[in-house]
Amino acid sequence: ALLDSDLTVTNHKEKLSLLMHVEELQMEVDIRKYDLTHTTMTVCTHNKKLLSLKVPGLAENRPSVLKGDHLFVRIQRADGRSEDKEYKGYVHDVGLSHVHIGFGAKLRDQFIPNMKFSVRFTFNRLPVKNEHRALELSVEHQLNSLLFPTVDDTSSRQSPQLQLRFYDRKLEANLEQVLAVQHMVAGTSRPA
Repeated sequence: ALLDSDLTVTNHKEKLSLLMHVEELQMEVDIRKYDLTHTTMTVCTHNKKLLSLKVPGLAENRPSVLKGDHLFVRIQRADGRSEDKEYKGYVHDVGLSHVHIGFGAKLRDQFIPNMKFSVRFTFNRLPVKNEHRALELSVEHQLNSLLFPTVDDTSSRQSPQLQLRFYDRKLEANLEQVLAVQHMVAGTSRPA
């Protein structure tokens, strides 16, 4: 019922929080599509402590892999089954088709060329955490008039009569832009 209702001052925190959780679950489902099996890694030529993994679709940003992200690998045995032990690796560099990953000594010590791995990608949760924190702060600091401005908050204000000189003289010919800048400079656009 909450998802079907209109966004209002009274339900915005619960509704937006729910939508962000749903989006995060979908991101988790979507990233699973890019997991790899029976893949190999090679030792990086420029840094012997890193392993290089070819990732199909990397150039098209599918999956989205950024420096600092982490992923998990399992060694695949000869029978094709993955071992239970999972190793966490951190992305040090992203190229057009390869990522260079740093792993702990436990994996590096047993690594041999042509060893097969299964790879599980993850996504960075920091942006989602920041969105949840921003929502909490909007409630904590009572920003309702900013999030849901009313006619009284904005349109009843007089248009400021400032004589501004624009650095880009072409802007002066656009009345809407001139009014927007005048309201910003005069502070009459608050709280929106």
